[in-house]
Amino acid sequence: MRLLGSLFIAVALLGPAAWSSAQTERPGASTLPTTFTDAALGMEFVLVTGGCFEMGDTVGDGDNDERPLHEVCVNDFYLGRYEVTNAQFKRFVDAAGYRTTAEVKGSGWGFDHEGSGDAKERNGLNWRHPLWPADGIEKKMQHPVVQVTWYDAKELAAWLSRKNNRTVRLPYEAEWEYAARSGGKDHRYSWGAGTPDGNVADLQLKKIMPKIEHFPGYDDGYRYTAPVGSYARNDLGLFDMTGNVWEWCEDWYGSYSASPQTDPTGPATGISRAWRGGSSHYERRACRSAMRFGYDPGGRDDLGLRLARSK
Repeated sequence: MRLLGSLFIAVALLGPAAWSSAQTERPGASTLPTTFTDAALGMEFVLVTGGCFEMGDTVGDGDNDERPLHEVCVNDFYLGRYEVTNAQFKRFVDAAGYRTTAEVKGSGWGFDHEGSGDAKERNGLNWRHPLWPADGIEKKMQHPVVQVTWYDAKELAAWLSRKNNRTVRLPYEAEWEYAARSGGKDHRYSWGAGTPDGNVADLQLKKIMPKIEHFPGYDDGYRYTAPVGSYARNDLGLFDMTGNVWEWCEDWYGSYSASPQTDPTGPATGISRAWRGGSSHYERRACRSAMRFGYDPGGRDDLGLRLARSK
């Protein structure tokens, strides 16, 4: 079911002059504000009440890097209700005078729709031209930003932190999975395990990429990205945790430990940063909530982000 998420974001972008919050009293629950909106970008954050869950391949059909299944506890944290949009990212780059990695290098990576379906480097591909140079963002301001590297994401978080005098960051993998699974529930996707309700590989994409494996019989209405909030939210009120665009996490990508952990932050070092969530171009298996990839932090593709903040 599609929702009026894009209208909600448009209103949020008008934002107050300072961080604003809404408080809901719940018996025995945290007294933290349940939501707040930052002033600089009008970005709405949702309180994710912490808890413990089994992280990784709970179903038994995942990859080796999703094992061993292990207990993780996370404390309360805030997570962006939506993926960062082109409109929000534009406000950042205009205010900061920032140029992304793809703009500096003059190229990005995107799917080869005419041939194998594999990703390939394209000149002129960047966040302003997310598919190829002829396709800009003017009509896609409420779509999620893409062609953003981990370094670009960190620059946005640092700028927003300075603007609001609060530390804004990328979510850690454990936080991301806990939130995607609506508080650690045994959900294969953010919508659960049933009929898809998100922007994933579908019949629209198969028209231009006939070799792609897609969700059988499913048509989400978009060949590429969709405006944020176009589909049903999960149980925590978060949108697009499955599909639309891949999302960067803070962690270095590495192996899991079997030991119970509290607020894990990933390996101390590495060569790849973690990303999660699937995208409009990815099939069922890759869109699972436990699915994880590691990528060069300077890599740019159909990669976007949502931001987080500790309580």
